[in-house]
Amino acid sequence: MWEQSAVEPDRTSQQSAWVVVLISLLFAFFLTCLFLAMRGVLDLGGFVARGGPYEIAHEAPSWVWIFPVSIVSIVLIFFFLFMTLGRRGNADLLVLLAWPALFLSLGWNFLEYSFAGPQTVAWGWLVCGVVFVLMGGAPLVIFARAFFRKSGAEEIRDNARNIALELSDVAAGIVCGYLFFGVIQ
Repeated sequence: MWEQSAVEPDRTSQQSAWVVVLISLLFAFFLTCLFLAMRGVLDLGGFVARGGPYEIAHEAPSWVWIFPVSIVSIVLIFFFLFMTLGRRGNADLLVLLAWPALFLSLGWNFLEYSFAGPQTVAWGWLVCGVVFVLMGGAPLVIFARAFFRKSGAEEIRDNARNIALELSDVAAGIVCGYLFFGVIQ
């Protein structure tokens, strides 16, 4: 997808590159919002509610709507990535790292908060953290092996500019997610 012809890149290749830029930014944005919202709920004890006939120990924050919005957006991004870019054999960094990024980041929250409470260990969160790390770590190892086996050092060097562009998009998405969450919080 990132390969450029010797004469001039075609329009489809340029459009694909812009799609990857946009998807990279959006994925990082929604993942950051989900990560921060999860931490906010974990700060409140791990469960919140609003309304209903029961006594509510922890009122849901006003920004709790970001959970379904982020989750649905990430699912749509995964669907788009694997049905379009992945199907054409254009497994770039984002396609390979999206699943591990999702589960490793959320697993980190579970692991960190399993040791942060007044108890010595919150076993439920520890189990969730281990499961999430396995769900993200195992594919990361498999994808990394396949990626580096398929791509030689020369190909990686040739695509360094594109890899840097994707990473800068992810960084921009993370910054935007932090800023946005700070505004809605």
